[in-house]
Amino acid sequence: MNNGKDHEQLGEMHWRYVEESHSTHESAHKDSQPWWKSFLKSHFTLHDLRWAFLGVGVAFIVLTAGTAYVNKKIVNELQEKDQQVNSLIEEVGELKQDNLTLYTQLNANTEAVTAIQENIARLKERVQLVDQSDAFALQSQVETLNNDLNTQSVALKSLINAGLTFSGFSKVEAQESFEVLILGTHGRLTDTVMLASVNAETEKINLVSIPRDLVVGGRRINESFYRFGIDEVRNQIEDVTGLYPEKYVVIDMKSFEDLVDALGGIDVQVKKDLYDSMYPGPNYTYETLNIKAGNHHFDGVTALKYARSRKSTTDFDRAARQQEIIESLKTKILSTNPLTNVDQVIGIYDSLKESVQTDIDLWALISYIRQYSEYEVLGGHVLSTSNYLYPTTGEGGAYLLVPKAGDFSEIQAYVAGVVNGEEVNEDEVQK
Repeated sequence: MNNGKDHEQLGEMHWRYVEESHSTHESAHKDSQPWWKSFLKSHFTLHDLRWAFLGVGVAFIVLTAGTAYVNKKIVNELQEKDQQVNSLIEEVGELKQDNLTLYTQLNANTEAVTAIQENIARLKERVQLVDQSDAFALQSQVETLNNDLNTQSVALKSLINAGLTFSGFSKVEAQESFEVLILGTHGRLTDTVMLASVNAETEKINLVSIPRDLVVGGRRINESFYRFGIDEVRNQIEDVTGLYPEKYVVIDMKSFEDLVDALGGIDVQVKKDLYDSMYPGPNYTYETLNIKAGNHHFDGVTALKYARSRKSTTDFDRAARQQEIIESLKTKILSTNPLTNVDQVIGIYDSLKESVQTDIDLWALISYIRQYSEYEVLGGHVLSTSNYLYPTTGEGGAYLLVPKAGDFSEIQAYVAGVVNGEEVNEDEVQK
């Protein structure tokens, strides 16, 4: 009996030991798990965790694919832009090479013409020295060389016409006008604002002067160039006149003197006496300028003084004198035949291109000379207080000019009439 009870007690003790060991092992196993696994098991079922991991995987795949697509698109766009830039660079290079080739051909033809002229001169000298029997043979040679000279001139003219393609120049068609903005600067400010309008139908070039004190866009127009640049001045000129200048020339005082001197001076018909005892001299001094009415030949310095003087007259009188100077310059420049004086034209252009701001290249300049040499220049169109403007004062007592109509509509109508060749009586527009 005692042995059976002892056997039962031992069995119970064994199973108790096994259960306690198993419990202790499970507890130890739970304690050894990472905290996040315990957290997930306590808050989510296995099914929930599978769907969560599946969603994260899909999102990662979509993000990766989207990033790859965007990167590919950006790379393709950059490659396309790079191809466009390379194409533009190649086109510019080809255009420069074409211009260089054309310029080289022009110089070669000019040299050929000069050589032929020298040969003709030498042959004429020989004609005077030989007897009658040789004279006929020499005369035949002279005639042959003269024919060659004419051929060279025709070839040179063709080259100049071909140059129009590279310069972007196009002739003014009938019923259209072509405008050039002319600015004369002194330091930062603009002293001269003038619009030259070319009309192919009337074959006239009309000069319209705009006073420097005219208020456009809240400022005097003579401040616009140095503050905002040439494009803003072009826009303001269009606001005032209704005409947008396709080309422009900006010239300072020194460049103007050099231009007149390079041409050998200009002939000006002075309409009335000009006496100015307060003309600015060197080192903040004054000097007297006294020019009598009549015909004068001005060098660069005198022409500039005549155009700038204003102490004894008004800005409007000065604008009229500046138009006279432009007319004289046109007469002198356009009297130069580019077919026989190409070297002079090129020399003047090269000497001034560094100091004169313009978008008119050499080929366009030569073409303008050829096309407009017979056009009549008409001045006397000056916006002033005697017609469409009235004076006022601004901040600090600054002298200002504003349109009498409150806007530029009357001025635009007046300019349109001038440009289109309508009969405009300057006395009738004075108010």
